[in-house]
Formats: sequence, structure tokens, C-alpha cells
Amino acid sequence: MRLIFLLATCALLAAPVVARPPRRNVDALKTMNGFGTCVGRHQADAIRFMNTVPESPEELKQALRISTSSCLSNGELRFRPSLLRGAVAEVLFKSHEGTPRRSTAQAAFVAPSAEALSAATVGQRAAVALVLFGQCVASRDTPGVTALLHTPVESSAERSAFKALDDAMTRCSTVNFKIDRFQMRGYLAEGAYRNAVAGEPDSPAARDRVGSPAGGSVKAPGRS
Repeated sequence: MRLIFLLATCALLAAPVVARPPRRNVDALKTMNGFGTCVGRHQADAIRFMNTVPESPEELKQALRISTSSCLSNGELRFRPSLLRGAVAEVLFKSHEGTPRRSTAQAAFVAPSAEALSAATVGQRAAVALVLFGQCVASRDTPGVTALLHTPVESSAERSAFKALDDAMTRCSTVNFKIDRFQMRGYLAEGAYRNAVAGEPDSPAARDRVGSPAGGSVKAPGRS
């Protein structure tokens, strides 16, 4: 399999995954998830990857480093590093299940300050805001997010789990955006992982300082 990482100017752009089949193809999403799951089992490298700020040059560098041929099969896989983050975070989060919340040095990136983000790209500001949004949802409804992450990708069970998170997602939202289920699952997985390895979840004030791509509210991704 040939890997092609796509650079994006905005984390909210549509159609992040292409793996030979057409855009938003269910098989492509499952392939991406399976690849990320395999990569995430290499825990030291996976943690190093999760310690990078989303949409940064270091993220791309670590994504290329972690994507070993041992996790690849036939065909071609095109994706953004941000999608790999979600699948890797899901594996790492599950490895922490059933253990007390603990602080793990450099296990996740530190949310940039408002000053740092003001100089960042639109895509990076959006990606950081979405990760912190996922962290808020995972804090408000830990059982709900955990249940979601134990459903098969693009399944009816996953759609039902998203529906059950409507309230928590609305309460955590300070932004208005449209992303698909696979992307949102990734942000929730990274948020849950961050909560699992941190002494305390990021505060609402910390989320607010990130700023938002747009005003309004967010609802669960489409359930079609």
C-alpha cells in the first residue's frame, strides 16, 4: 500500500479520506480506521504523535514516522494526519480504560495560548478548537463517549451512540461547524484520551481562549 498524506489549510474541509473508492466510501473509512488502529499499537511512537499540535509541521513529521509498512496492505491510502490522530487516540484511550486518571508526561499536546493561536493557520485554530470540544464532551459524558468508541465505524450502533451524545455536544459547543461522523469520532477519541492521561480536563476557560471558527452551536454529525 502506498501512503499519501494530504496537507490541508483547514481541518473542517470535506472528504478527508480517499482510498481508491469514491469520496466518503464506507470501506475507505474502515480501511483508514484499521490502519490507525494498527499504528496505535506501537505505543511509544503513538504517544509521540499525539504530543504534536494538530495541523503542525511536527504532526506531519511524526505521522510519516509512525506510518510503517507493517500496517499496510494492498492499494493506496490518501488521508490527512488529523484522521490518523483520531484512530490512534482511540487505541491509546482504550489502553487506559479501567485505570485511574493519571498525569502522563508529554502524552498529549499542551493547548496553545491565544497569542500562539493568533499566529496559527485557520486550520490549526479549528483543529485545536475541535480537539478541546471533544475533550469537553468526553468529560461531560464519559460513558457515552466510551460507548461510542466501542461501536464499529459507520454502523447503526455508532449512529445511535452519536444521537445519545446530542446533549453533551450542545452544552460543550461554542462553534458552528460541519464535519462527518468519522472526523467527529476522532475528535471525541482524542478528547477522551486527553482526559485519561491528564490530571484534570481542560477547563471551559481554556476552550474559550482557543476561539471558534464561527459562531453558533454544534449538533451531532449526520446520521444518514
